Amino acid sequence: MRSMPSERDVQAWTDILENARLALAFTIGLDEAALAHDTKSFYAATRCLEIISEAARRLDVTER
Repeated sequence: MRSMPSERDVQAWTDILENARLALAFTIGLDEAALAHDTKSFYAATRCLEIISEAARRLDVTER
């Protein structure tokens, strides 16, 4: 039987989804060259990926 996700897992998934959405919003319409020259968008998208990575480490990966 599967148990409900913990509050920590729910928050981690929320952070992952929100930052994935933000990364897409910051980079939409930019090709690789344009993104390389748009420091703000590049930095913002990179930070979103860092937050996603940090949130993924908080997930409980034990089988429920």
